[in-house]
Amino acid sequence: MKGEISLRRFKALCKKEVYSLKSKRIVGSLRDILVDNKGHMRYIVVNTGNIFNGNWIYGIHNVKSFTKNAIEIKDEARRELRADGDAQSIINILGRMVKSEDKIVGMVEDVHLDLRHRSIIGFEISRGFLMDVCNGMQIILFEDILFKDGYIVCHSRNGLEVYKGGIKNIINREG
Repeated sequence: MKGEISLRRFKALCKKEVYSLKSKRIVGSLRDILVDNKGHMRYIVVNTGNIFNGNWIYGIHNVKSFTKNAIEIKDEARRELRADGDAQSIINILGRMVKSEDKIVGMVEDVHLDLRHRSIIGFEISRGFLMDVCNGMQIILFEDILFKDGYIVCHSRNGLEVYKGGIKNIINREG
């Protein structure tokens, strides 16, 4: 699709305007994305900014594209937001504790999305400001996780990959 950006972080998408191609108007801003247990996007949640309308939910099939400046929907067919038993809210995933072998690995800082395939790639994990600055942030691939009540289980520490450097990694590269 023209103008589509393939890989994005959830925090970069959050609060982007949602534009209806049918009515040629802004219907609100992105508040959340609901995903199934396989990591596929199912719905987007749009904050209308109106206290009487609140949040609206649109099926992911209704999203034409995620552009750099906005999210374009085909029409305004929507429904009221209700809990969907098999859908996870990305907002509720942020800040969750990640464990591996009963040890705390870190907290979910952001979610990396593949917008072309409409799925989660992985979670950005923070181990605390000083550890992140020293060692770099870590990412865990989605296929290596399991959702539990209130936390996420990483099956193996091999799923954790350091990216974006960190002071320790920059020194090792230059040395």
